[in-house]
Amino acid sequence: VIIVKAGCFTVRSKRNRNSTRNRLAISLNPIFLASIMSLLKPSFAADTDHMFCGSSWGDASNNCDERQHCPGATDDECETEGHICFGGTSCDSKLGHGNKFKYANVPYDDISNTRFCGSGWNDAIENCSIETHCPSGFSEECPGGMSCYGGLSCNVKDMMEELEASEGGGENSANKIGKHDERRSQFCGISWGDANSKCGQWCPSGEDTDCPGGMGCFGNTECYYSEDLVPTQTPVRVTEAPVTRAPIAYGDAANTRFCGVSWGMASAECSIESSCPSGESDECPEGQTC
Repeated sequence: VIIVKAGCFTVRSKRNRNSTRNRLAISLNPIFLASIMSLLKPSFAADTDHMFCGSSWGDASNNCDERQHCPGATDDECETEGHICFGGTSCDSKLGHGNKFKYANVPYDDISNTRFCGSGWNDAIENCSIETHCPSGFSEECPGGMSCYGGLSCNVKDMMEELEASEGGGENSANKIGKHDERRSQFCGISWGDANSKCGQWCPSGEDTDCPGGMGCFGNTECYYSEDLVPTQTPVRVTEAPVTRAPIAYGDAANTRFCGVSWGMASAECSIESSCPSGESDECPEGQTC
């Protein structure tokens, strides 16, 4: 057994630990000591990927997805009561083990879910992934040459949800867009108001080419597409309006169209409820025109 101390190491015989005759202390100079420590360090660093919390080594190894990663190799890192940190488990943090535990108790809207590494803002958005997630907000979490950017449109919760669905197989594996993704509120219309009121054609790409008849694709509507979710639902309007809506110019003619039995009645009783932004009378109650 070799015990490394500051300035020396002790060679202790396994045969008789209490025997002073089998103990040899050899003084080391600082350079030689540093060399020994540098040899020991890589093996420890490699094992940190396999250090996980559990009630036993078997419990940690057999439940990698649900168990907490403890890279510091200390029991204090384990948040679950009764769990301690075990090394050399069959879990591997590089394979994503521990992520489920890591994000389980973080609210969806927490800003830490929207922080990702990149060589620039656009790069962070375009290549956001579980691997590039930097929840602390510090660039030290990122690979060399990259920085941590926060407040992006990506959310690691959606990525974890998609990963779990794909690993689970079945119909859920077809859900490539998280249920909280903003793209679920993108719908076609001749104006934002038209898309918002009809909740008709969904356009997840955000491109006008997805829409029929010269319509455009509008985001941040009050509609919600859920037909690809299980159980399936028809598009519904959410109960609360989003914080921001797609901008519409004040002078847009769509803002001045209202339903009524006559022009005078439409002008006198105009309201949000009687708005018909498309200009089509089928948006109006029976007997009224736009």
